[in-house]
Amino acid sequence: QPGAVSVCRFARRSAAAIILLLFVALRRGIAETPIDADAIVDSVGINVHLHYTDTPYNNFDLVQALLTGLGVRHIRDGVVDTTWDEYYKRHNALGREGIRCVFVTSPNQSDTLLASYPVKMAAAFEGYEAPNEYNQSNDPHWDETLKSFLPRLYRITKNDPALNGKSIVIGPSLTQPDAYPKVAGEQQFFDFANMHNYFGGRNPGTQGWGGGGYGSIDWNLRLVHGAWDDKPVMTTETGFTTDLDNKQGIPEAVEAKYMPRLILEQLLHHV
Repeated sequence: QPGAVSVCRFARRSAAAIILLLFVALRRGIAETPIDADAIVDSVGINVHLHYTDTPYNNFDLVQALLTGLGVRHIRDGVVDTTWDEYYKRHNALGREGIRCVFVTSPNQSDTLLASYPVKMAAAFEGYEAPNEYNQSNDPHWDETLKSFLPRLYRITKNDPALNGKSIVIGPSLTQPDAYPKVAGEQQFFDFANMHNYFGGRNPGTQGWGGGGYGSIDWNLRLVHGAWDDKPVMTTETGFTTDLDNKQGIPEAVEAKYMPRLILEQLLHHV
């Protein structure tokens, strides 16, 4: 994603910054808990689409060089039912570089397909994510579909002896406030609640721009915790667009400042 390089460079320098912040806090008599710089780097992931062969993703040598140079350890891609063996080879090549992947699922995918991915992606597989923003699908019974699919996904992931129970399951991402109550109470079937929080081109520390702090991290977290209150939260999509023809677009120089701040704002909110 654009701006990610600046995030990693910031993270690599953050140990000194954290020590300085701690020193200032102690002088003020405020107890602060420092965060290890490596934990900040480990909190960053990148969305990729290695099966988009008609885009620059098809230049895998470049993609691999950029990801390894960035130092990122986590990526997110989709479960694709394909006989194109190169898709598996590319992910496994990244896995051997220490870059593991969470794969987004679809409710129409079979048990056989889902059970095969940890084997086919043995070097890369980090876990599964529930269907992406499925409340926006054309399924009129999307909530019932998710409630039926989540136990199946969890069972397949957690019962696979080859995974030793180490792979994660991330819950569903939703896009509307009224969608959360419809799938509340399903948290026993995933390890992390999911959040897609975008800021409409505003800074990541925004207090929101609508009723009740609409659009802020706090506002998004209230929705997530209202549905799945006992789960840690992971953001699988966030960020900015640098397309200035888009009314929410921001210049790259601004994004370069916002992205490190976004990572730290998320950490401050235990995301």
